[in-house]
Amino acid sequence: MVKNGESLCQIRPSQAFAEGLDHYHAGNFAETIMVCREVLREYPGNTEALHLLGRSLIAAGQYGSAVETLKRAIAMDAGHPAYYSSLGVALQRLNRWQEAAAHYQVALAIKPDFAEALDNLSLLAKEPCCRDSGAIDPADSLYQNSRERIDKGLCSTPFAIRQYYSDERIRFYQTCLQLLQDSGIILQGKHIADVACGMGYQLRLVMEYHPAGLTGLDFSRTAIEIARLLCPGGRFHEFDIYQKYQETFDVVICTEAMEHLLYPSIALKNILSMIRPGGCAFLTVPNGRMDTFDGHINFWSPESWRIFIEEHCEGFDVRCGALRKENIYALIRSRR
Repeated sequence: MVKNGESLCQIRPSQAFAEGLDHYHAGNFAETIMVCREVLREYPGNTEALHLLGRSLIAAGQYGSAVETLKRAIAMDAGHPAYYSSLGVALQRLNRWQEAAAHYQVALAIKPDFAEALDNLSLLAKEPCCRDSGAIDPADSLYQNSRERIDKGLCSTPFAIRQYYSDERIRFYQTCLQLLQDSGIILQGKHIADVACGMGYQLRLVMEYHPAGLTGLDFSRTAIEIARLLCPGGRFHEFDIYQKYQETFDVVICTEAMEHLLYPSIALKNILSMIRPGGCAFLTVPNGRMDTFDGHINFWSPESWRIFIEEHCEGFDVRCGALRKENIYALIRSRR
């Protein structure tokens, strides 16, 4: 690796990296590790070399070192799905299954059709820790909405793709944010909370509006772990929607959650208490006339939704309406 007193990567860094790739594909992982470390001595910010080093350390059975190396790569380039997927593999080899699932999910949030993460997540779902015990009827709507079911469901490929990373869901979130903009709700420079934020994909889209602060609240620890990875710089907390939250916000979002709740009136009261003077809350639920999902507990028509909202929002300005055919919303503004 040295020529005339200079390392090969100083003279030809791309050639040095290509040499490392050749060693990796030939199964010569010790040589790959040596080449990558040589590149990184000269170019410590080379994330491709960090990623290749991390994958080589996994292949060599050095899983702890691989975790630290791949975390460095992600810290430098948080938008590369392969880095999260590789880190998931290292964590899975250490039997840190929940953390592994979280990183696979983030890889898929960045690139929904990323084959490597899909395959890894599918294999992870077969681990004993990720299987349902079968003790509770999965068709039971209360079980469908339990913390246990959500945490386990997040480890399954079908749940992740169909429910969170589909183009349809992304378009739905974009429609919500556009409605807020069209209603004169400015997100830039505001403090925004997402109640029942799930894995944080909606807040990831909110980040594009440059808010002053993002807070995500959800009862699922697994979802929160994924959201923290997906939205660096945001604050995320496990939260029981039936309890009051001590902070207030300019905009409080709660989309597609109320239909899952046994006590939506209590949840609505707590959401209203989070609105700052002059702030607002934005809620959506499925249109109950079209909703056929067995996992939902509440089914509001547009008329019954308006009655429910207005009954509990005395002292607020309320606007209810349709959000596409399948959903209805409430925009609740605080009176100054």
